[in-house]
Amino acid sequence: MRHIKFKSRVAESLIETIIAVTVIIIGSSAAIGITHSSLKGNESIGYKMVAMNLAQEGIEAVKNIRDSNYLRFASDPDSCWKSLRATAAATSSNCTSTAAFVISDGTYYLTRDITTNLYAWGLTTSATKKQIYTYTMDATHQLYANKGANSSYTSASTIYYRTLTVANTSTNSFDLTVTVTWTESGISKTLSLTRTIANVY
Repeated sequence: MRHIKFKSRVAESLIETIIAVTVIIIGSSAAIGITHSSLKGNESIGYKMVAMNLAQEGIEAVKNIRDSNYLRFASDPDSCWKSLRATAAATSSNCTSTAAFVISDGTYYLTRDITTNLYAWGLTTSATKKQIYTYTMDATHQLYANKGANSSYTSASTIYYRTLTVANTSTNSFDLTVTVTWTESGISKTLSLTRTIANVY
């Protein structure tokens, strides 16, 4: 009789062990799944943060172009505030005489002069400037810039592309939409910011 009870107890212990191991496996699988989802979520947030910063940078870059035009063409800021780039070979008398030098409705891409200490922003209609690159200036300085910067810098392509769309251009304002696209885990992602850029001189 005692021998039968002993066998019964061994069987119960085996069942308890199997149940415990099953619970541990299920719990571990759930924990691994949650950790994986959390890491993927953090990675996705990181991508979106970079995209948001690049879009915001696009807005600020156009504002910088406008403000630089105020300084460069101080004798006629109301006519010249929409010049494509403050460093263009233009004067206050002809800054709007050629359509190529004036911001109007259409699609643009940012340029940046990183060959000098000015790092001046500009706009171009050339789609070759669409992709964003990282440029290593030296051991401690790195920046994002559009394709085509000076080859003396070490550059690497990123997954980001930035497009600027101008609409509703008038004498004193225009609507600017900056769109950043990238591919994340094989899926195309898009983030856009729209602001009104006004002549506030």
